[in-house]
Amino acid sequence: MNKQEVLEILDRLPEQIDPEQLMDELYLKAKLDRAEASVSRDEVVSHEEVVQRSRQWFE
Repeated sequence: MNKQEVLEILDRLPEQIDPEQLMDELYLKAKLDRAEASVSRDEVVSHEEVVQRSRQWFE
């Protein structure tokens, strides 16, 4: 995440913010960035694979 992205997040928030709200927004942005990077590297699991794995957990 770069400084400009942080400033854009700040611009979307109201004038008075709770520090936890800011942390939540930054955390969400970081998680979404990591998820998009995983998708671009084809490091994802298909829905079918998730269903198959979860069935094994409950057997």
